[in-house]
Amino acid sequence: MRIFTSRENCPFPLRALVHEFAGGDLFVLVEGGVGHLGALTLSLPRESQGAPGETRASTSVLTAPGHRDDEAAREMSDILVRALGRKVGMVVGMHFPGLKPAELDLVRAEWRFLAREISTAWPVEDNDGSRGN
Repeated sequence: MRIFTSRENCPFPLRALVHEFAGGDLFVLVEGGVGHLGALTLSLPRESQGAPGETRASTSVLTAPGHRDDEAAREMSDILVRALGRKVGMVVGMHFPGLKPAELDLVRAEWRFLAREISTAWPVEDNDGSRGN
């Protein structure tokens, strides 16, 4: 398991714990502020119908009532699947009490940063299941 953290100057720190299964699938847990179970996703790679050869994500989402963590879970899963061509399971739970709309943009930027950091830490999964870059 590997741990990824927000940039040092982030006022709303996030943490991602990433586990790679023996078959190459990834499980990612993202938390920030008051951590909880807010949303779960399962994202599968598929070839784009409009752009052959390009990887897209087919994502299923479960969101706890009253929570909005699905935005982060869906976007982060999509970034990882497109970059790596792997199945990604994700749980996201972050709550920063009193967060203002402008501050939410900072949190969004941070979850995008974490997704990019994770995507560069693993090799790309080729269509035949082998790993290449």
